[in-house]
Amino acid sequence: MLLLALFAAACGPTASPSPSASPATSAGAASPSPSAAAQASPSAAQSPVDGQFLGDIELPDGRHLHMACAGSGSPTVILDAGYGSTTNDWGRVFADAAELTHVCAYDRAGVGVSSEPDGLNTTGGIVADLRELVATAGIPTPYVLVGHSIAGLHMRLIGGDPRGEIAAMLFVDTSVPGQPEAFLATLPPASSDDPEWLVEARAALAAGWPTADHGEPYDVPADLPLVEAVTSFGALPITVLTAGIQTIAPAGDPLGDELQAVWFDLHETLASMSTNARHDLVPGVDHFIQNGRPDVVVEAIRELIDRAGG
Repeated sequence: MLLLALFAAACGPTASPSPSASPATSAGAASPSPSAAAQASPSAAQSPVDGQFLGDIELPDGRHLHMACAGSGSPTVILDAGYGSTTNDWGRVFADAAELTHVCAYDRAGVGVSSEPDGLNTTGGIVADLRELVATAGIPTPYVLVGHSIAGLHMRLIGGDPRGEIAAMLFVDTSVPGQPEAFLATLPPASSDDPEWLVEARAALAAGWPTADHGEPYDVPADLPLVEAVTSFGALPITVLTAGIQTIAPAGDPLGDELQAVWFDLHETLASMSTNARHDLVPGVDHFIQNGRPDVVVEAIRELIDRAGG
């Protein structure tokens, strides 16, 4: 649980939530999975360009990426889940965003029912796959890119070279380069009377980013220099959401406030990369903001669409 909590601020879960155990929304209603929502319509579209769609998109190299779409309008919103998570991680956000515009969620290579990558995923390879997916599916650009957790690395890379394809980006408690080192530097020197959580936290952070398949075939460090090299998004509209509850230190431990401050500062730096940015703290919710406060995520999407002129 602790390793998951540490990299919930770094990578995300090692397994996606079960569609049959969807979290409650802030209003207490059940959260339908994107797959179920996209499949529900008897008039589902045969392509993901607009309206309902659930199926696989064949990339030019023969691999398939799974995609679910719903709603209608422009710009399209594309949802990119956290480490090892599938389209179903978006629950209520997918359904409610489809009331605003056309929305699509997809599974990266090696996740869910998508084809395996050739070897391990890299951040550059994931961005290349996303571009191929959008082009092959015929989704119009520019689109709004929304990402959770590890998807922040993909977003930073594509946002540094958007090629006119990105209208806006929403970072949902996302990963940033340097975060394991920043968290580790915040912890006190090792001591013989350290509690178990601190010993485990220090070891997990020292191990750094995943380099193999621990829920997703992804060598995260391989392209970190490329991600770190992106230091500006220009005037691209972005919003950064930071969870108000850190999950590294146990509740009530004084170190929790220090770690939360580090996390907020890392996200403040991320927001400063655009001259058209906002950064919001979401109190009372942990790393999975899209589950605990889907209304906040959907409102951020709506506001970004307005800022992008959609």
